[in-house]
Amino acid sequence: MSVNVDAFNTINDVRRVGSDVLAAITQGLSKLATYAANQARETTSFEDRTGKLRGSIRRGEKSKWAFFVKAGGRPAPYAQWIEAGAKPHEIKARRRKFLRFEVGGVVQFRKRVFHPGNKPRRFMESARNDAEAAALRFIEPEINAAMR
Repeated sequence: MSVNVDAFNTINDVRRVGSDVLAAITQGLSKLATYAANQARETTSFEDRTGKLRGSIRRGEKSKWAFFVKAGGRPAPYAQWIEAGAKPHEIKARRRKFLRFEVGGVVQFRKRVFHPGNKPRRFMESARNDAEAAALRFIEPEINAAMR
């Protein structure tokens, strides 16, 4: 008499569930990154006079498991100084002979100005914290659906 133990079907079922769960986690992470980008765009932490900073906030995918949210780049290279703040500093004309700016509707020209600095606005950090707090809300339903 012999007894055969064949777990082939069981192993295939476990593999299928495993891959479905992994796909569900990826889908949840993707939705979470979109949520974080939206949170960063909807912030009231700063005044965006031109719309360039909000427009520069984008979500992307590094790999199957890694998503990112970025602000700045070519459209708004100053994003880092909004997020982290800036110390008081001097600004000198470099590309032209004078800096041109408006104060109270009056156009002014100066070779250099003293910028008073600004406090950190931390809009990206806040978006990350919001997404971290909401992570289970995005990932858990995807996993539950995959397990059904």
